[in-house]
Amino acid sequence: MWLPCACSLAKTVNEGKAISMNDIHSHWKRLKFDAAHLCKEENADLSLLPEMEALQEMFKSADHDMKVHLKERLRQFVYPETTMMCPPPSQVKTK
Repeated sequence: MWLPCACSLAKTVNEGKAISMNDIHSHWKRLKFDAAHLCKEENADLSLLPEMEALQEMFKSADHDMKVHLKERLRQFVYPETTMMCPPPSQVKTK
């Protein structure tokens, strides 16, 4: 049980019923997005500082391999036009 299929959701909505939380898998119940109120204000003072501080703390406590991975992912996000530091994984031969 994950999310109800589209036809089931449409049927529920057309009948004017609410979607039961029992029909939704616990994984989807944990997801949240707290910044919905930020979309209403175009001139809102947005900052990446809390996220950057959390990333820095994660980076400090990570092992070497994780640091390399975090740095690569951040570089891909900040400089999307550049190429990867390592070659792409080789394709697996299939029959």
